[in-house]
Amino acid sequence: MALAELIQGQIYNMTDYKFLELDAQTFDEFALTQPAGNFTLTSDYAQMLAKRNWDVQMMGLYENGQVVAAALVTTLPVRFGKLMQLDGGPLLDFTNHAIVTAFFNELKKYAQAKGALYVSVMPNNVWETYNVDGTLQEDYESEQQLLAQLTELGYQHQPVAKGWSTSSAPIWQFAKDLQMINQAENPLTELQKSYEKDGKYYLKKTVQFGITLRRLGHDDLPAFKQLTQHTADRLNYEDKSLDFYERLMDSFGDHAHFYFVEMDFAAFINGQVKKRDELAQRIEQLAQRLENNPNNKKAANQKREFTDQMQQHVKRIAEVELIQAKAEANKVIVAGAVFLETPNELTYLYSGTYDEYKQYYGPYALQNHMMELAVKHRIPRYNFYGISGIFDGSDGVLNFKAGFGGVVEKKYGQFILPTSPLKYSLYKGIKRLLGR
Repeated sequence: MALAELIQGQIYNMTDYKFLELDAQTFDEFALTQPAGNFTLTSDYAQMLAKRNWDVQMMGLYENGQVVAAALVTTLPVRFGKLMQLDGGPLLDFTNHAIVTAFFNELKKYAQAKGALYVSVMPNNVWETYNVDGTLQEDYESEQQLLAQLTELGYQHQPVAKGWSTSSAPIWQFAKDLQMINQAENPLTELQKSYEKDGKYYLKKTVQFGITLRRLGHDDLPAFKQLTQHTADRLNYEDKSLDFYERLMDSFGDHAHFYFVEMDFAAFINGQVKKRDELAQRIEQLAQRLENNPNNKKAANQKREFTDQMQQHVKRIAEVELIQAKAEANKVIVAGAVFLETPNELTYLYSGTYDEYKQYYGPYALQNHMMELAVKHRIPRYNFYGISGIFDGSDGVLNFKAGFGGVVEKKYGQFILPTSPLKYSLYKGIKRLLGR
């Protein structure tokens, strides 16, 4: 049966449905139980946007008194009218065609009543998943028919591009399913076992380097902004403002996890000295054995190996002593990040790393800490968030995130519905003339 026939066969009766604005509690009670939900679909996020003077509403579709769909709807001024956007929504069961039809038909009426020129929808649903080498794993369109349904309802699907975007939620993301780990007898042990070889190796290094973590308060945000701005300048992208980070912390409260990764020079040097001295003692013992038996090849090989290892520790001590002298501090900020927590997922959002300390692998310690937190809180999903969608090995961000295990997810991207077709055509024509 064609999709159009299927939708027409499930004609909805608006006496059964009501499209209404939801209060914060009602919105969260629904949104925070949905598999596709995340921080952008919370009353905390709506509060944050409202503080920036955005026109934002939490809208819901009721069926027989129960909320069956919800979305955070923002309305922004554009030439000739307004843009109504659902970035990350709506949250609903796309296999229920009657609910899909009811929601989007009512959304169109709502947009027209608010003077919207067009509606932009960016669902948070996963379209396809891939291995880190770009091999397709799963295609979910045949099950949910999201693309087919929205096209049938008049929405224009925009091409899904690869690369980075800071203007909306990323289409390409990397995520880790924690559900089986949460059900294990020893979840934290199972989490560590789930990491890839590189992730395990570099995480072990952070222990040797004396890496520590510190959760930040409001007074730390200027230093956090300095770190993220340093990274943005180095990688040539636009950072968020200090005001943004302050609003993020204020709006999400305890659910916004701001952290610094720090290096304690004294702890690192003491650890290296201890390893150096242990190796020196073993080298001395091997030298005595060789004095008694110069032809002992095994002892000679071990002595050579331990001498090389000891020299590495001596080199690290000298390097860190120089860095400490330059820093004029006993402890320095290596990296930092902010994570947002909801019952649906824990999201790794924004971060920064000081270039001169990259060799100490601080971000690995922080990611491990936050995944352990997700497991302790029984959160089913850890979202490493944006990647480029390019699988030729050039995406260093993907290479880092893949060290912890997970899958690449491709979301559907943007759908556009012109609610005033003539004005929208004029609007698009002017944008083309202006080269925007």
